[in-house]
Amino acid sequence: MTNLESQFKDLTGLPFITNDSKQYIGDKTYSLADIGLNINQQEFDDISTNLAQVFDKAQKSISALTEKELKDYCFNPKVIDLIKQSNDELCYMRLGYIVDAKTNELKLIEINSQTPSFNFELEAGTDTLLSLKNEKSRPVKYLVNLTNCLVDNLEQCAIKVNKDLKNCTIGFYTCNSSEDIFEINYLKKIVDSLQLANKTLIVTDNLDFNPEGRVIDNTDGLDIPIDILFNWQPLEWKIDSVYDDGTSFLDLFSKAVLGNQVAIFNGIASFTAQHKYLMNYIQDNELAGNKAKYLATSYYTQDELIADLGNVDFIGKPIYGRQGAGIFGMVNNSEFSGDLSDEYYNLQPYIYQPYYHCVPIIEDKTLYNVTVEKFVYKTSQGWQPGGQGLRLDTDKVINNISKWHILSYD
Repeated sequence: MTNLESQFKDLTGLPFITNDSKQYIGDKTYSLADIGLNINQQEFDDISTNLAQVFDKAQKSISALTEKELKDYCFNPKVIDLIKQSNDELCYMRLGYIVDAKTNELKLIEINSQTPSFNFELEAGTDTLLSLKNEKSRPVKYLVNLTNCLVDNLEQCAIKVNKDLKNCTIGFYTCNSSEDIFEINYLKKIVDSLQLANKTLIVTDNLDFNPEGRVIDNTDGLDIPIDILFNWQPLEWKIDSVYDDGTSFLDLFSKAVLGNQVAIFNGIASFTAQHKYLMNYIQDNELAGNKAKYLATSYYTQDELIADLGNVDFIGKPIYGRQGAGIFGMVNNSEFSGDLSDEYYNLQPYIYQPYYHCVPIIEDKTLYNVTVEKFVYKTSQGWQPGGQGLRLDTDKVINNISKWHILSYD
Protein backbone atom coordinates (compact mmCIF):
# COMPACT_ATOMS: atom_id res chain seq x y z
CA MET A 1 0.00 0.00 0.00
CA THR A 2 1.40 3.38 -0.97
CA ASN A 3 1.68 6.23 1.52
CA LEU A 4 -1.14 8.05 -0.29
CA GLU A 5 -3.41 5.03 -0.07
CA SER A 6 -2.59 4.56 3.58
CA GLN A 7 -3.41 8.17 4.40
CA PHE A 8 -6.61 7.99 2.39
CA LYS A 9 -7.77 4.83 4.15
CA ASP A 10 -6.97 6.30 7.58
CA LEU A 11 -9.08 9.38 6.78
CA THR A 12 -12.03 7.69 5.06
CA GLY A 13 -12.16 4.09 6.22
CA LEU A 14 -12.83 2.89 2.68
CA PRO A 15 -13.19 -0.87 3.10
CA PHE A 16 -10.86 -1.88 0.31
CA ILE A 17 -7.82 -0.14 -1.13
CA THR A 18 -6.02 -2.97 -2.85
CA ASN A 19 -7.65 -6.16 -4.03
CA ASP A 20 -6.24 -9.01 -6.09
CA SER A 21 -2.92 -7.13 -6.01
CA LYS A 22 -4.48 -4.23 -7.91
CA GLN A 23 -3.73 -0.69 -6.85
CA TYR A 24 -7.00 1.12 -6.11
CA ILE A 25 -5.93 4.78 -5.90
CA GLY A 26 -3.85 6.43 -8.61
CA ASP A 27 -1.54 9.25 -7.61
CA LYS A 28 -2.04 11.31 -10.78
CA THR A 29 -4.70 13.80 -11.82
CA TYR A 30 -5.81 13.89 -15.44
CA SER A 31 -7.62 16.54 -17.45
CA LEU A 32 -10.22 16.08 -20.17
CA ALA A 33 -7.50 16.88 -22.72
CA ASP A 34 -5.24 14.17 -21.26
CA ILE A 35 -7.79 11.50 -22.15
CA GLY A 36 -8.35 12.82 -25.67
CA LEU A 37 -11.40 15.05 -25.19
CA ASN A 38 -11.41 18.39 -26.94
CA ILE A 39 -14.24 19.82 -24.82
CA ASN A 40 -14.36 21.94 -21.70
CA GLN A 41 -15.94 21.11 -18.35
CA GLN A 42 -19.19 22.92 -19.07
CA GLU A 43 -19.61 20.97 -22.31
CA PHE A 44 -18.97 17.69 -20.49
CA ASP A 45 -21.52 18.63 -17.82
CA ASP A 46 -24.07 19.61 -20.48
CA ILE A 47 -23.59 16.39 -22.46
CA SER A 48 -24.14 14.36 -19.29
CA THR A 49 -27.24 16.19 -18.07
CA ASN A 50 -28.75 16.18 -21.56
CA LEU A 51 -28.21 12.42 -21.79
CA ALA A 52 -29.81 12.07 -18.36
CA GLN A 53 -32.88 13.81 -19.77
CA VAL A 54 -32.90 11.30 -22.64
CA PHE A 55 -32.80 8.33 -20.27
CA ASP A 56 -35.42 9.94 -18.07
CA LYS A 57 -37.73 10.43 -21.04
CA ALA A 58 -37.07 6.90 -22.32
CA GLN A 59 -37.73 5.34 -18.91
CA LYS A 60 -41.09 7.09 -18.65
CA SER A 61 -41.92 6.11 -22.22
CA ILE A 62 -41.07 2.45 -21.80
CA SER A 63 -43.09 2.21 -18.58
CA ALA A 64 -46.13 3.30 -20.61
CA LEU A 65 -45.82 0.40 -23.07
CA THR A 66 -48.33 -2.41 -23.18
CA GLU A 67 -47.72 -5.62 -21.29
CA LYS A 68 -46.85 -7.40 -24.54
CA GLU A 69 -44.40 -4.67 -25.57
CA LEU A 70 -42.65 -4.81 -22.20
CA LYS A 71 -42.36 -8.58 -22.52
CA ASP A 72 -40.88 -8.10 -25.99
CA TYR A 73 -38.19 -5.94 -24.38
CA CYS A 74 -37.51 -8.86 -22.02
CA PHE A 75 -38.97 -7.36 -18.86
CA ASN A 76 -39.94 -10.08 -16.42
CA PRO A 77 -43.75 -10.50 -16.50
CA LYS A 78 -43.77 -10.52 -12.69
CA VAL A 79 -42.71 -6.86 -12.48
CA ILE A 80 -44.78 -5.39 -15.32
CA ASP A 81 -47.63 -4.20 -13.07
CA LEU A 82 -45.12 -2.54 -10.76
CA ILE A 83 -43.37 -0.83 -13.68
CA LYS A 84 -46.61 0.42 -15.20
CA GLN A 85 -48.38 1.54 -12.03
CA SER A 86 -45.54 3.07 -10.05
CA ASN A 87 -45.00 6.82 -10.45
CA ASP A 88 -41.44 6.60 -9.18
CA GLU A 89 -38.96 9.18 -10.53
CA LEU A 90 -35.52 8.43 -11.92
CA CYS A 91 -33.26 10.86 -10.07
CA TYR A 92 -29.80 9.41 -9.55
CA MET A 93 -27.33 7.62 -11.83
CA ARG A 94 -23.74 7.17 -12.93
CA LEU A 95 -22.86 7.42 -16.61
CA GLY A 96 -20.03 5.28 -17.94
CA TYR A 97 -18.19 6.61 -21.00
CA ILE A 98 -15.37 5.57 -23.30
CA VAL A 99 -13.35 8.13 -25.27
CA ASP A 100 -13.29 6.53 -28.73
CA ALA A 101 -9.69 6.44 -29.97
CA LYS A 102 -10.87 6.74 -33.59
CA THR A 103 -12.93 9.89 -33.18
CA ASN A 104 -11.89 11.27 -29.78
CA GLU A 105 -15.60 11.52 -28.96
CA LEU A 106 -17.38 10.38 -25.84
CA LYS A 107 -19.35 7.15 -26.19
CA LEU A 108 -21.75 6.30 -23.41
CA ILE A 109 -21.52 2.53 -23.00
CA GLU A 110 -23.92 2.12 -20.06
CA ILE A 111 -25.66 3.71 -17.12
CA ASN A 112 -25.76 2.57 -13.52
CA SER A 113 -28.85 3.82 -11.77
CA GLN A 114 -29.56 0.96 -9.40
CA THR A 115 -26.77 0.48 -6.86
CA PRO A 116 -24.74 3.22 -8.62
CA SER A 117 -21.50 2.44 -6.76
CA PHE A 118 -18.35 4.57 -6.84
CA ASN A 119 -20.40 7.48 -5.49
CA PHE A 120 -18.22 8.20 -2.46
CA GLU A 121 -15.04 8.10 -4.52
CA LEU A 122 -16.27 10.62 -7.08
CA GLU A 123 -17.64 13.01 -4.46
CA ALA A 124 -16.17 13.16 -0.92
CA GLY A 125 -13.39 10.75 -1.88
CA THR A 126 -12.20 13.09 -4.62
CA ASP A 127 -12.30 16.02 -2.20
CA THR A 128 -10.19 14.06 0.31
CA LEU A 129 -7.70 12.95 -2.31
CA LEU A 130 -7.29 16.46 -3.73
CA SER A 131 -6.56 17.71 -0.23
CA LEU A 132 -3.97 14.98 0.40
CA LYS A 133 -2.30 15.85 -2.89
CA ASN A 134 -2.38 19.58 -2.09
CA GLU A 135 -4.24 20.21 -5.33
CA LYS A 136 -6.93 22.74 -6.14
CA SER A 137 -10.34 21.97 -4.65
CA ARG A 138 -13.12 21.12 -7.06
CA PRO A 139 -16.13 23.45 -7.36
CA VAL A 140 -18.49 22.94 -4.42
CA LYS A 141 -21.55 22.99 -6.70
CA TYR A 142 -21.10 19.30 -7.57
CA LEU A 143 -21.57 18.19 -3.98
CA VAL A 144 -24.38 20.73 -3.56
CA ASN A 145 -26.14 19.08 -6.50
CA LEU A 146 -25.96 15.71 -4.74
CA THR A 147 -27.32 17.21 -1.52
CA ASN A 148 -30.16 18.97 -3.35
CA CYS A 149 -31.01 15.72 -5.13
CA LEU A 150 -31.35 13.92 -1.80
CA VAL A 151 -33.41 16.68 -0.21
CA ASP A 152 -35.75 17.31 -3.14
CA ASN A 153 -36.49 13.67 -3.91
CA LEU A 154 -36.82 12.51 -0.31
CA GLU A 155 -39.38 15.28 0.17
CA GLN A 156 -41.29 13.94 -2.85
CA CYS A 157 -41.15 10.45 -1.34
CA ALA A 158 -42.62 11.79 1.91
CA ILE A 159 -45.53 13.32 0.00
CA LYS A 160 -46.30 9.88 -1.49
CA VAL A 161 -46.74 8.35 1.97
CA ASN A 162 -48.68 11.43 3.15
CA LYS A 163 -46.21 12.36 5.86
CA ASP A 164 -43.87 15.20 6.69
CA LEU A 165 -40.29 14.16 5.89
CA LYS A 166 -39.22 15.04 9.44
CA ASN A 167 -41.61 12.37 10.69
CA CYS A 168 -40.41 9.67 8.26
CA THR A 169 -38.12 6.71 8.83
CA ILE A 170 -35.73 6.16 5.92
CA GLY A 171 -34.30 2.72 5.32
CA PHE A 172 -31.10 2.68 3.27
CA TYR A 173 -31.46 -0.72 1.62
CA THR A 174 -28.22 -2.22 0.38
CA CYS A 175 -26.39 -5.43 -0.41
CA ASN A 176 -24.71 -7.02 2.58
CA SER A 177 -21.14 -6.31 1.50
CA SER A 178 -18.57 -4.00 3.06
CA GLU A 179 -18.27 -1.92 -0.12
CA ASP A 180 -22.02 -1.38 -0.56
CA ILE A 181 -22.59 -0.68 3.13
CA PHE A 182 -19.75 1.87 3.06
CA GLU A 183 -21.23 3.61 0.01
CA ILE A 184 -24.76 3.76 1.40
CA ASN A 185 -23.48 4.95 4.78
CA TYR A 186 -21.92 7.91 2.97
CA LEU A 187 -25.35 8.94 1.70
CA LYS A 188 -26.98 8.22 5.05
CA LYS A 189 -24.48 10.52 6.77
CA ILE A 190 -25.37 13.36 4.38
CA VAL A 191 -29.07 12.90 5.14
CA ASP A 192 -28.34 12.69 8.88
CA SER A 193 -26.22 15.84 8.80
CA LEU A 194 -29.17 17.74 7.31
CA GLN A 195 -31.55 16.36 9.98
CA LEU A 196 -34.11 15.57 7.32
CA ALA A 197 -35.86 12.59 8.87
CA ASN A 198 -37.04 11.23 12.19
CA LYS A 199 -34.88 8.13 11.85
CA THR A 200 -32.48 6.57 9.35
CA LEU A 201 -31.09 3.06 9.34
CA ILE A 202 -29.10 0.67 7.16
CA VAL A 203 -31.10 -2.34 5.96
CA THR A 204 -29.44 -5.39 4.40
CA ASP A 205 -30.87 -8.90 4.75
CA ASN A 206 -33.59 -8.00 7.25
CA LEU A 207 -36.15 -6.29 5.04
CA ASP A 208 -39.56 -7.74 5.80
CA PHE A 209 -43.27 -6.88 5.96
CA ASN A 210 -45.59 -6.65 8.95
CA PRO A 211 -49.17 -8.03 9.04
CA GLU A 212 -50.49 -4.67 7.79
CA GLY A 213 -48.27 -4.99 4.71
CA ARG A 214 -45.86 -2.21 5.69
CA VAL A 215 -42.17 -2.56 4.93
CA ILE A 216 -40.16 -3.14 8.10
CA ASP A 217 -36.60 -3.76 9.19
CA ASN A 218 -36.68 -6.74 11.57
CA THR A 219 -33.07 -6.57 12.74
CA ASP A 220 -32.91 -7.95 16.28
CA GLY A 221 -36.68 -8.43 16.15
CA LEU A 222 -37.39 -4.70 16.48
CA ASP A 223 -39.70 -4.58 13.41
CA ILE A 224 -39.13 -0.90 12.59
CA PRO A 225 -41.64 0.41 9.97
CA ILE A 226 -39.99 2.15 7.03
CA ASP A 227 -41.66 5.03 5.20
CA ILE A 228 -39.00 5.66 2.53
CA LEU A 229 -36.74 2.99 1.09
CA PHE A 230 -33.52 4.31 -0.42
CA ASN A 231 -32.83 1.51 -2.86
CA TRP A 232 -29.25 0.30 -3.26
CA GLN A 233 -30.20 -3.34 -3.75
CA PRO A 234 -30.65 -4.74 -7.31
CA LEU A 235 -34.39 -5.27 -7.57
CA GLU A 236 -33.93 -7.93 -10.25
CA TRP A 237 -32.25 -10.12 -7.61
CA LYS A 238 -35.43 -10.09 -5.52
CA ILE A 239 -38.00 -10.95 -8.19
CA ASP A 240 -38.11 -14.67 -7.37
CA SER A 241 -37.24 -14.31 -3.69
CA VAL A 242 -39.58 -16.01 -1.20
CA TYR A 243 -39.74 -16.09 2.57
CA ASP A 244 -39.61 -19.30 4.59
CA ASP A 245 -43.40 -19.53 4.58
CA GLY A 246 -43.46 -19.36 0.77
CA THR A 247 -44.65 -15.76 0.60
CA SER A 248 -43.37 -13.85 -2.41
CA PHE A 249 -41.15 -10.84 -1.67
CA LEU A 250 -42.23 -9.20 -4.92
CA ASP A 251 -45.96 -9.58 -4.17
CA LEU A 252 -45.58 -7.94 -0.77
CA PHE A 253 -43.22 -5.29 -2.07
CA SER A 254 -45.54 -4.37 -4.97
CA LYS A 255 -48.54 -4.13 -2.68
CA ALA A 256 -46.68 -1.81 -0.31
CA VAL A 257 -45.38 0.42 -3.12
CA LEU A 258 -48.63 0.64 -5.07
CA GLY A 259 -50.58 1.19 -1.86
CA ASN A 260 -48.31 4.12 -0.96
CA GLN A 261 -47.32 2.42 2.28
CA VAL A 262 -43.70 2.94 1.32
CA ALA A 263 -42.01 5.27 -1.17
CA ILE A 264 -38.92 4.24 -3.08
CA PHE A 265 -36.08 6.65 -3.71
CA ASN A 266 -34.80 5.99 -7.25
CA GLY A 267 -36.15 2.47 -7.12
CA ILE A 268 -38.70 1.31 -9.70
CA ALA A 269 -37.77 3.87 -12.35
CA SER A 270 -34.14 2.97 -11.74
CA PHE A 271 -34.93 -0.72 -12.20
CA THR A 272 -36.38 0.11 -15.62
CA ALA A 273 -33.45 2.35 -16.56
CA GLN A 274 -30.85 -0.22 -15.44
CA HIS A 275 -32.22 -2.66 -18.05
CA LYS A 276 -29.66 -2.42 -20.86
CA TYR A 277 -32.27 -2.73 -23.61
CA LEU A 278 -33.21 0.84 -22.74
CA MET A 279 -30.27 1.77 -25.00
CA ASN A 280 -31.90 -0.17 -27.85
CA TYR A 281 -35.26 1.39 -27.07
CA ILE A 282 -33.77 4.87 -27.38
CA GLN A 283 -32.26 3.92 -30.76
CA ASP A 284 -35.44 2.21 -32.00
CA ASN A 285 -37.51 5.29 -31.25
CA GLU A 286 -34.88 7.96 -32.07
CA LEU A 287 -35.28 9.57 -28.65
CA ALA A 288 -31.73 10.96 -28.35
CA GLY A 289 -31.92 13.58 -31.12
CA ASN A 290 -28.54 15.23 -31.70
CA LYS A 291 -27.18 13.47 -28.61
CA ALA A 292 -27.40 10.08 -30.35
CA LYS A 293 -23.75 10.41 -31.42
CA TYR A 294 -22.72 10.01 -27.78
CA LEU A 295 -24.51 6.68 -27.34
CA ALA A 296 -22.86 3.35 -28.06
CA THR A 297 -24.60 1.65 -30.98
CA SER A 298 -26.55 -1.29 -29.56
CA TYR A 299 -27.98 -4.49 -31.05
CA TYR A 300 -30.17 -7.34 -29.85
CA THR A 301 -28.04 -10.08 -31.43
CA GLN A 302 -24.50 -10.60 -32.58
CA ASP A 303 -25.81 -11.38 -36.07
CA GLU A 304 -27.53 -7.97 -36.25
CA LEU A 305 -24.30 -6.26 -35.25
CA ILE A 306 -22.29 -8.14 -37.89
CA ALA A 307 -24.91 -7.48 -40.58
CA ASP A 308 -24.72 -3.74 -39.86
CA LEU A 309 -21.03 -3.23 -39.07
CA GLY A 310 -19.23 -6.30 -40.38
CA ASN A 311 -16.78 -8.35 -38.34
CA VAL A 312 -15.83 -5.58 -35.95
CA ASP A 313 -14.55 -5.93 -32.42
CA PHE A 314 -17.60 -6.35 -30.18
CA ILE A 315 -18.80 -6.99 -26.67
CA GLY A 316 -21.89 -8.81 -25.45
CA LYS A 317 -23.40 -8.03 -22.03
CA PRO A 318 -26.32 -9.52 -20.09
CA ILE A 319 -29.16 -7.00 -19.82
CA TYR A 320 -28.89 -6.96 -16.02
CA GLY A 321 -25.15 -7.47 -15.85
CA ARG A 322 -23.05 -6.54 -12.82
CA GLN A 323 -19.30 -6.03 -12.47
CA GLY A 324 -18.41 -7.72 -15.76
CA ALA A 325 -20.18 -10.99 -14.97
CA GLY A 326 -21.35 -12.87 -18.07
CA ILE A 327 -19.68 -10.59 -20.61
CA PHE A 328 -17.79 -11.87 -23.65
CA GLY A 329 -16.58 -10.54 -26.96
CA MET A 330 -13.90 -10.31 -29.62
CA VAL A 331 -10.96 -7.88 -29.84
CA ASN A 332 -8.31 -8.10 -32.56
CA ASN A 333 -9.59 -11.55 -33.57
CA SER A 334 -9.10 -12.78 -30.02
CA GLU A 335 -12.00 -13.88 -27.82
CA PHE A 336 -12.30 -12.60 -24.27
CA SER A 337 -14.75 -13.01 -21.42
CA GLY A 338 -15.45 -11.93 -17.90
CA ASP A 339 -16.61 -14.12 -15.04
CA LEU A 340 -18.80 -16.84 -16.61
CA SER A 341 -19.23 -18.88 -13.43
CA ASP A 342 -22.70 -17.58 -12.53
CA GLU A 343 -25.44 -19.00 -14.73
CA TYR A 344 -27.78 -16.22 -13.58
CA TYR A 345 -25.91 -13.85 -15.89
CA ASN A 346 -25.07 -16.29 -18.66
CA LEU A 347 -28.72 -17.17 -19.28
CA GLN A 348 -30.01 -13.60 -19.58
CA PRO A 349 -30.78 -11.92 -22.92
CA TYR A 350 -27.76 -9.97 -24.19
CA ILE A 351 -27.07 -6.54 -25.62
CA TYR A 352 -24.31 -6.31 -28.25
CA GLN A 353 -22.19 -3.24 -28.91
CA PRO A 354 -19.04 -2.44 -30.86
CA TYR A 355 -16.00 -2.69 -28.63
CA TYR A 356 -14.81 0.91 -28.58
CA HIS A 357 -11.06 1.16 -28.20
CA CYS A 358 -10.46 3.95 -25.72
CA VAL A 359 -7.77 6.59 -25.71
CA PRO A 360 -5.42 4.73 -23.36
CA ILE A 361 -3.31 5.93 -20.46
CA ILE A 362 0.26 4.71 -19.99
CA GLU A 363 1.66 4.59 -16.46
CA ASP A 364 4.94 2.95 -15.45
CA LYS A 365 5.22 1.44 -18.94
CA THR A 366 1.82 -0.22 -18.49
CA LEU A 367 -1.05 0.37 -20.92
CA TYR A 368 -4.43 0.94 -19.26
CA ASN A 369 -7.93 0.95 -20.67
CA VAL A 370 -9.95 3.87 -19.32
CA THR A 371 -13.57 4.66 -18.64
CA VAL A 372 -14.84 8.11 -17.73
CA GLU A 373 -17.40 8.02 -14.92
CA LYS A 374 -19.84 10.86 -14.23
CA PHE A 375 -22.71 11.19 -11.75
CA VAL A 376 -25.87 13.14 -12.57
CA TYR A 377 -28.59 14.08 -10.09
CA LYS A 378 -32.15 15.26 -10.59
CA THR A 379 -33.25 18.17 -8.38
CA SER A 380 -36.29 20.43 -8.37
CA GLN A 381 -34.35 22.47 -10.96
CA GLY A 382 -33.85 19.49 -13.31
CA TRP A 383 -30.84 17.27 -13.94
CA GLN A 384 -27.55 18.56 -12.54
CA PRO A 385 -23.94 17.36 -12.95
CA GLY A 386 -22.15 15.56 -10.13
CA GLY A 387 -18.76 14.06 -9.41
CA GLN A 388 -16.48 12.54 -12.02
CA GLY A 389 -13.38 10.41 -12.28
CA LEU A 390 -11.46 7.79 -14.24
CA ARG A 391 -11.25 4.04 -13.85
CA LEU A 392 -8.20 2.28 -15.26
CA ASP A 393 -7.58 -1.40 -15.83
CA THR A 394 -5.26 -3.59 -17.86
CA ASP A 395 -8.23 -5.91 -18.58
CA LYS A 396 -10.41 -5.38 -21.62
CA VAL A 397 -13.43 -4.71 -19.42
CA ILE A 398 -12.98 -2.48 -16.41
CA ASN A 399 -14.30 -3.96 -13.18
CA ASN A 400 -15.16 -2.82 -9.66
CA ILE A 401 -11.58 -3.04 -8.34
CA SER A 402 -10.01 -0.99 -11.11
CA LYS A 403 -7.59 1.83 -10.36
CA TRP A 404 -9.25 5.16 -9.68
CA HIS A 405 -7.82 8.50 -10.78
CA ILE A 406 -9.04 12.06 -10.37
CA LEU A 407 -10.44 13.75 -13.47
CA SER A 408 -9.91 17.45 -12.93
CA TYR A 409 -12.65 20.06 -13.31
CA ASP A 410 -10.51 22.69 -15.09
